[in-house]
Amino acid sequence: MLLLLLCAPEPIRASDTGMENKPAQEPFLTVHVSNQKPFSGEEFELTYTIFFKDIAPKIRDIDKPVYQGIWAYDDTPRRLIPSKPEIVNGTAYRSAVIKRMKLVPIESGTLSITGYRLLCFIPKNLSIGTESEPDDSLTLAAPDIAVHVQTLPEPRPADFRGAVGTYSASVNTDRHTLPAGSTLQLTASITGKGSFRTFPEMPLSLPDGFSLIETTAPETASPLPAGSPEEFTRTVTIKAEKQGTFIFAPVTFTAFDPAEQRYKTVTSEKIALTVLPPLPSSPADSPEADVKEESRQPSSLYRVLLALSAVLLPLLYILIKKLRPTRCPGTKKNQNRKSRNQDNKRNGESADSLPELREKLYTAIESCWGMDPRSMTRSELTQGLEKQGIDDTLSRKLLTLLDAIDKLEFAPGKHDEEELEEIQSTCTATIEKLKKK
Repeated sequence: MLLLLLCAPEPIRASDTGMENKPAQEPFLTVHVSNQKPFSGEEFELTYTIFFKDIAPKIRDIDKPVYQGIWAYDDTPRRLIPSKPEIVNGTAYRSAVIKRMKLVPIESGTLSITGYRLLCFIPKNLSIGTESEPDDSLTLAAPDIAVHVQTLPEPRPADFRGAVGTYSASVNTDRHTLPAGSTLQLTASITGKGSFRTFPEMPLSLPDGFSLIETTAPETASPLPAGSPEEFTRTVTIKAEKQGTFIFAPVTFTAFDPAEQRYKTVTSEKIALTVLPPLPSSPADSPEADVKEESRQPSSLYRVLLALSAVLLPLLYILIKKLRPTRCPGTKKNQNRKSRNQDNKRNGESADSLPELREKLYTAIESCWGMDPRSMTRSELTQGLEKQGIDDTLSRKLLTLLDAIDKLEFAPGKHDEEELEEIQSTCTATIEKLKKK
């Protein structure tokens, strides 16, 4: 249950609350959306507020909000909720935001949000030294609300992948000069107001002469007050393959700006990197050492073995070439993927879809710990895993995997097939670990 805290008086006008008439029932609930006409893919905020008098009630959710065609993230603070004074139609109340959600519509048209209900427990007597009485209980229902989602304008740019919001990009490196063959870390950041939880894969462009070595998981800054800009970062390790001076802009993408109602290209500032000649090799690898090794005259037996090797190795190679089945060209990763797809076809199976992967994870969690994640928010699931004593690493992995499935399924734009295959592989491995537990 959540408890409401009383704060110092600060009168607020009824017009600030958006209410024209005070409901007859006390306490009562109101609902508010930050944008009633968002574009498809544009994030907006939904808040439920309770108004009460005298003693602050204890509250508990009964029914969660019901909606279709909307991606949702529960952003309610996991702590005591402060209340503040408000004047509604000349009557003094205290109010507190009891549920705050980030919503992203993935369909256009009129979408309804309904069905939120709350159970209130109102203490009868808080005096010290007196016998306590049973709390009164009251069920409150929030008003229904509708949002009118606008379709993104056509034509859409070819490189548009679903980023909707007002963004800027920046990048920095841990150094600007390095010898060839060395590595450096590059951190790209996207800042602004938009849906970072459904943001498409952050694009990264490297010039010829650099290769990608390692990528860390993208990070989103902790929840901020409503309307505040957020930051989305990604750090990669890259390797300089050849010397020279390179100028490049690692982050470039197209986003739809709802404020200006047009598509814009977002590009980070250019970075200059100077790659110097490689560092001198160690004495053991110097040319002088090689010359000394080559100057040693091989023995007679050694010369005979070398001659035999020169004759037998080509013959052995030709024999193996004839006996070995023909293989299609491609990388090892592509060959493994093609083999796996062929096995699936022979067995009459197909790769799991995103809803199937989510359902398998839900079933595994329910089997291991007796919780039904289908009826829980991310916040409630996190608390449930904590109560079960699940270590932070596994808990974060499960939640990150569920968020990745949601992001790929619900984000506007085309699916990234390689990202889908990586999620399928990670999900399968995680479920196997859970089954062993």
